[in-house]
Amino acid sequence: GRASSSRSARLNARMTVNVVGRKLNGDLIIEGVRTLKINGDEAIFLSGSVNPALISAENTILSSSIGDLIIEYTGKGSITQGMRPGLIVRFVNWIF
Repeated sequence: GRASSSRSARLNARMTVNVVGRKLNGDLIIEGVRTLKINGDEAIFLSGSVNPALISAENTILSSSIGDLIIEYTGKGSITQGMRPGLIVRFVNWIF
C-alpha cells in the first residue's frame, strides 16, 4: 500500500521574553508566554537561547536566530473543545 501525509502551519506573532539564565558561552537563555483571547484561552510558549550579538538595536530577534528553540501553541477555545473526544472514548482510551 501507499500512504502519504502532509501538514502545513504558520504562526506569526510578536512576543516579549525574559532572560532566565546565561550559558557558559555567553548565550542568553530566554523564556516567554503570550496569552490570546480569540476563541477562548490560547497561549504561545517560547524558550531557547540567543547570542547577544544577534539582538538588533530595536531589541528584537527573529525566531530563526534562536538556538534550541521550543515553541508550543496551546488552546482551549471552542474549536479545541469541539474536537475533544467524548467521555466514553476518553475512558476507553484510558483503559488501553
